[in-house]
Amino acid sequence: MSLETDDELEARLEQPDLSIYKEKYKKQPTGFDYTPHCIYFYYVRINRNGALAVDHYLYGHNENRHYTSNPKEWVKIEPTEVAELSRKLALNARPSTKNKSPKKLPERNFETIIWNRRSHIAFFFDERNWSFHTKSDKIPAVVFKDDEPGCDPNEAFFDGEDMMIDMGGGDMRSAVRFINHMTKNKKGDVLGHKERRNYKMDFLLRVAFAKAGKENKLLTVIFDPPGGNQGPPEQP
Repeated sequence: MSLETDDELEARLEQPDLSIYKEKYKKQPTGFDYTPHCIYFYYVRINRNGALAVDHYLYGHNENRHYTSNPKEWVKIEPTEVAELSRKLALNARPSTKNKSPKKLPERNFETIIWNRRSHIAFFFDERNWSFHTKSDKIPAVVFKDDEPGCDPNEAFFDGEDMMIDMGGGDMRSAVRFINHMTKNKKGDVLGHKERRNYKMDFLLRVAFAKAGKENKLLTVIFDPPGGNQGPPEQP
């Protein structure tokens, strides 16, 4: 994790990677026309002791829109459904919810994440004064780092959307979602048997750090978890 002012970050990212916002879903080429049946959901918070915590979830529902852990019962989840499902998943993920459904996955925090399904991916930050950068900023919410050894360029993560989610009574939280198409090139070819792509992503959040006159000075906090796609995509 690192801290940078917006000016420092903009100077470093002269051409910020806005690739997650490229619209690929159901557009040409046809390799991006698969509708995901599940959501990888990441619930991020700061604990009372000041430690950052990230809980991992995998969600899919049946034709009655009820959660099920059985992938054979999953139905398609359209991108327009992800915001409301993220709100429900965040309420489920909060520490005050005792009987969680779905339950937390055993992976925790920003350890290496392996994806093996074409899916929606949503990151939700449950802090009122923190927010992801957005498409309208000069700095995006997610930047892929393909200039580091062993890191592949982004050919899989697109159709991003910045989300502000009302948790009740106007209590807003920041989130970002995108689709992992599990593709390996611009043509939309999906990963084959035992094919692997490794990624390093910067997730960029704004936080009010200190007063500067009448305004809060905004800093950017960067989380850079490693992740990878492992083919072929499991079905559905």
